[in-house]
Amino acid sequence: FALLDVMVRRIVKYLVAPAITAAGGYSVYEWRQSQLYSQMEPNSDKPRLVVLGTGWGASSLISGIDATKYQVSIVSPRNYFLLTPFLPSSAVGTVQFRTCVESIRQVLHRRRKKVKYFEASATDIDHENNIVECEDPTDPTKKFQLPYDYLVIAVGADNQTFGTPGVFEHANFLKSVEDAVAIKRKILQNFETAALPSTSEEDRRKLLHTVVVGGGATGVEFAAELHDFITEDLSKYFPVLCKKNAKISIVAGGSSQHILNSFSVEISKYAEDKFRREGVDIYYKTRATGLDKDTIDFLDTRTKEVTKHPHGLVVWATGITTKPLIKNLINKLGDHQHHSRALLVDGFLKTLGCQNVYAIGDACTIKCNKLEAVLDTLWHSDEGTSGGMSLEAFRVFVESNKRSHPQLEFLGSTLERMFRKADRDSNGILSKAEFKVLLKEADSKITALPPTAQVAAQQGSYLAQRLNTRGSSDAKNVPFAYNHLGNFTYVGGNTSVYDSDRIKLTGGAVFWGRNTTYLGKLICWETQKDLFFDLFWSKWFGRNISQL
Repeated sequence: FALLDVMVRRIVKYLVAPAITAAGGYSVYEWRQSQLYSQMEPNSDKPRLVVLGTGWGASSLISGIDATKYQVSIVSPRNYFLLTPFLPSSAVGTVQFRTCVESIRQVLHRRRKKVKYFEASATDIDHENNIVECEDPTDPTKKFQLPYDYLVIAVGADNQTFGTPGVFEHANFLKSVEDAVAIKRKILQNFETAALPSTSEEDRRKLLHTVVVGGGATGVEFAAELHDFITEDLSKYFPVLCKKNAKISIVAGGSSQHILNSFSVEISKYAEDKFRREGVDIYYKTRATGLDKDTIDFLDTRTKEVTKHPHGLVVWATGITTKPLIKNLINKLGDHQHHSRALLVDGFLKTLGCQNVYAIGDACTIKCNKLEAVLDTLWHSDEGTSGGMSLEAFRVFVESNKRSHPQLEFLGSTLERMFRKADRDSNGILSKAEFKVLLKEADSKITALPPTAQVAAQQGSYLAQRLNTRGSSDAKNVPFAYNHLGNFTYVGGNTSVYDSDRIKLTGGAVFWGRNTTYLGKLICWETQKDLFFDLFWSKWFGRNISQL
């Protein structure tokens, strides 16, 4: 008993007491910070910065903005940040819906930022009078105006349907938590209906046929997650149905020879081979031309043959199109805006035709002067090009012209590799024709940024830094330059692929590397903990199959 008494005393002294002290101190700190945060009042002398949206671009900007320099207001009908890479996972129960979202108010509190948030929809932008028209999403009759000195448009984009009949009525999108909830409910409802004795064999095949329209990252990840769901979980409860009737089809697109077209051919083939082994059908050079409640039409663009396929669920993941708010602003700006699907911005992300209006993410596309259009001027402006351009001369050319032509910033660390690629005769000197090919490549880099979270997040960080240094001696007149860090995609069976300019990786280690990377994008440690727990729980103990 004496020994036990000593052990208890030491545990209390060295473990319990310090833990209680630390917890108490942290609670006092949190309370004090909360008091300071709640007592901060906006300074009416500061410029008014209004941010539309709570997605990747907006969240990145809010995280980096110095809220002491601006009166910051956020307007969005969605009061949370959505970790979109886990949206396909949530649609089958791999992670819970609540664990891939973070309350924007909670994030602002954690960041100690005095920022106003309005759960509202921006319906119009009066760029001449610097006013945003807003309305209550639950009651459109309730409207208000929000004046601004600086406006950042980060509203994202809508789903692209290409005018296909029946999509809005009979297909499911995968762009929001509500979409994921509806998809999971539909999957489980189809299996339960198929299990009824009154259901015919033909109806079972129809109910358990899931068609994924779109062979990009979202479509591939959902198909992979659904296959895991069927083979790892539903097969325990519906063994005969899963083995005999369950089927997944991917419609890659009318001009697509591969899935994951934005990835290297090596990675695309790896994913295709994996799906082929697992029995997932892929329809190449095929597009969906119409669907109703029970069937979907496939058009083979090679033979022009149209075939009907029964379905129980169609997930539409074909791309993005412009939101009405953006279309309205484009029409107002007239000749300044000639891009039909996004706002044109300059290299500094400022909307063309507006004063102090910026756009980031899927809502914008960058316009710059084409290098190819001024080829002759650039070629003759560089001394010593009569005999061709050497690598060293090309370095000098890039350094001298990257300010007037921001697309040259994209060459970055790949400058030498791009030079070697353009030097087709491998003589170390670029001819004018080879120089033209290289300039065309540089032009394509800035005008075709992919609509990804990575692009939006980098634009948000860049714009925050630019606004923070506005008018100061630290301000740098450097245009936005996208730094491609590579892309992850989950392809099922606890394996992922990673593709960058230099590295191509596949396998289980990449899967956990992907999860770790995206976990780090969350702000609150509670959400990180919940998401980490969900990933392990679903792999070890299975997914929840209730229709909730």
